[in-house]
Amino acid sequence: MRLTIWGRISLLITFYAISWQAWSQPGLQEKYLWRSGQAAVDITPVGSLWMAGYAARNKPAHEKMHSLWVKAVALEDQQKNLGVIISSDLVGIPKEVSDQIRNKLQEKYGIAKAQIMMNSSHTHSGPYMFDSFRPSSFSMPETEIEKVKKYTAKLIDDIVEVASSAINKLEPARVFSGNGTSRFQVNRRNNDEKTLSLYADLNGPNDYAVPVLKIEDTSGEIKGIVFGYACHAT
Repeated sequence: MRLTIWGRISLLITFYAISWQAWSQPGLQEKYLWRSGQAAVDITPVGSLWMAGYAARNKPAHEKMHSLWVKAVALEDQQKNLGVIISSDLVGIPKEVSDQIRNKLQEKYGIAKAQIMMNSSHTHSGPYMFDSFRPSSFSMPETEIEKVKKYTAKLIDDIVEVASSAINKLEPARVFSGNGTSRFQVNRRNNDEKTLSLYADLNGPNDYAVPVLKIEDTSGEIKGIVFGYACHAT
């Protein structure tokens, strides 16, 4: 689903990039076809908190190596069609949580839920989120569950706030798209690890595409880069 969305975005950006070139010819008044805003918020837990991912965990994390972030990019075309892309250093976002975030943004800005794309890096070094519809695979003490609930509630507010900040920062922008490749992912079901090497022919299906969006302000300064890759992160 994510790659399908990226494909649509790439086609749309390509169309507008061609249109922009016509407006940027010498002697013509420059016209910007997009507005964009970007924002980020540090979501690193304060104190110890249970991490998501590996089911064998038996205790919460006890120290920080790197900060964790949620980042948002808002894009608006000339017809005032608004979309928001949200990335997060999390293993995933439960539907119960994403529904709350989308509902709040819909109430605040009137944008459809389908115009809000939420994506996680699938890091296993990010905090566990409370999901009342899906029991935890961990044997957490009640005190730890309460800490997870409080963190999840704050995270929802933080994501709504960072998306709102990106929307409120909308300004004229140039948007470019490209598609690169990277070959480090491997289909684990169809390739025997013992036969793999740097130059091995890999059995598929595989998708090596790296779709990229580059966003510049009117002075040509890069304001944001969005990219995707189909690979399990651990």
